[in-house]
Amino acid sequence: MEIDNLKQSLINNLKVDVYANGEVIYKSGDMSNNKIYYIIEGDVSIRRDGFSISFTNSLKRGDFFGEISIINNDPRNETVVVNSDIAKIISLTARELEKNLSLNKTMLKKLLECSNNRYNLAVSYYLQRNTDVPFIAVNQELMANMRSKNIEITERIHTPNNINYIEKDTIFRENDFSKGSFFILEMGEVIIKKKYSEKREYLSILTCYKGDIFSEQSFFGSEYRKERVIVTSEKAKLREINKIAFENLINYRSEFFLNFIQNIIWKAYILELKIETI
Repeated sequence: MEIDNLKQSLINNLKVDVYANGEVIYKSGDMSNNKIYYIIEGDVSIRRDGFSISFTNSLKRGDFFGEISIINNDPRNETVVVNSDIAKIISLTARELEKNLSLNKTMLKKLLECSNNRYNLAVSYYLQRNTDVPFIAVNQELMANMRSKNIEITERIHTPNNINYIEKDTIFRENDFSKGSFFILEMGEVIIKKKYSEKREYLSILTCYKGDIFSEQSFFGSEYRKERVIVTSEKAKLREINKIAFENLINYRSEFFLNFIQNIIWKAYILELKIETI
């Protein structure tokens, strides 16, 4: 039987593990071994500190999990349990993933979707707690490498609309028309703010630095901005990336797609760490 979303040649070259109902694939605190998981058959639930970090409380055939291992090798921060009678799952190291992504664009797009679902759920839980955690200590070296790659790639290809701002400028607000574009910060710092409801105050979601990507929700079809972004440095310069520019970027430098995914995973990871401190 053909496996959805993956080339059979890829399946043949990787080990398929079979798990029974109720079996724990890994638990919070386990070492990651730098592995990401892909579900060929079955369902799993993902739990972290009493709340689900998957978009639908469970993941199914064709979904990824454990994607934090793409950006670091820290211990797992969630527990994954099989929900179905059996589950067939492939595990890939970050190196195997990067090697095979070039062979399978569908796989890459699915990883992007799963990573974005994780980020959106983390945002939702963070806002529900209604506590502002503007900063948290993390391994900045990991993100610095991704940021420098983004700057290097965008400097080598023409993209429209380089935009300059000064301190306290509001770049956009919620419900502003997105124009189907996102941004790379080329200079300065900005802060992303959101609120859970009209009656609540704005919370600081994330601070973005040179090389960071933000407002990528428009990439997933949102016509309107979903957050407020304010300049916090003396000056800021943005590179706006529309759909045509994005296609040019990934055609010129295919690794930018993986960078794009890593940025989303990183933001989800930061928010999950913030939730732990509340």
